[in-house]
Amino acid sequence: SSGINAEWPLRPGAGYEHHQFQLLSMVLLNRNVVPDTPSVMPLFIREFERRVTRRVILKSQRYWATPTTTKEPGDRAWVVGRAAARSTLDGSWVLLRKEQLMELASEEDLSQYLRFVEFLVGLPGALNSVPPAIQLVRVMSVFQVPSQPFLIRGVSVILGNLLHYFTSIPKINLTHASQSGYVSFYDFYNTFCETYEAEGYCDAVFAGFVLLPTRCDYALTYRRLLWVERVETLRMLRVSELSLSHVLRYPESDADMMTLYASSLKNGIKGLGRVIAIHHVHNFLFNPKIRKEQELVDLVKGFVTECADEVCVRRYGGVGKDNKIILKSEDEAMETGE
Repeated sequence: SSGINAEWPLRPGAGYEHHQFQLLSMVLLNRNVVPDTPSVMPLFIREFERRVTRRVILKSQRYWATPTTTKEPGDRAWVVGRAAARSTLDGSWVLLRKEQLMELASEEDLSQYLRFVEFLVGLPGALNSVPPAIQLVRVMSVFQVPSQPFLIRGVSVILGNLLHYFTSIPKINLTHASQSGYVSFYDFYNTFCETYEAEGYCDAVFAGFVLLPTRCDYALTYRRLLWVERVETLRMLRVSELSLSHVLRYPESDADMMTLYASSLKNGIKGLGRVIAIHHVHNFLFNPKIRKEQELVDLVKGFVTECADEVCVRRYGGVGKDNKIILKSEDEAMETGE
């Protein structure tokens, strides 16, 4: 964007406070980045003020005015104390919390805010001081706003783009979510699934965020929550903006989860849960690289032979772009010992 400060991204070695003040400068002084809406801008300013330790500012004798990057010199200039407490000043102030999102005056304000977030995640270095887990929680909080903005086409498109941004991160350290105001990501995720059950309307983007933490290289607790405590959430997962190939990238290694997958197939699970279960059960039974106990193999096979998806498990060949199962021919399945 032409209105962005030319010094962005920051020079190597630039101070921590400098990073945040430059981010603030971009927010306040670039109308083509953040429109001057009556509800979004005060939230940004108020959150920034809250993060800066007032006692430190009052003691500081040095002040720093952000450079003006608009066409009108001095327009919307912002002067704050340069000295700020590092522990209270980080980039997360530009990512609104749920209660702040509820203060936005209109759907258009929310759309403008999300467009700005989408702009930030694509700007190298802009959110370096914000752990991806906090970014994820703040974006997922949009789905918990009572007005259900995720059902609006424009908002849904941006949330879908942000979902793909999070999938591009090799692995998110979800333990950092505790810095976002929640006790743990588990507590937030449990509430998130509850919201999906109550008012998710089987939305594809919403479902994508539900599935994101269930990849097998993330903690087992999130998969167990979905498959044991939030079974209704699992049943409602019909379509997803998130490709299941991303969710199924890593093999399942937990014996209890494997039993859950197999028993779910026996009980006639439908939707995306069925695809996930078939994938993991097939991989467990026919992938020679996976270590397995014979007792568990016999148990899983027993469940499979009693389910209607026995043929699908045996002939499973992967997941297509539409999250539908691809089946091998009988001859191909026989050649691979399936």
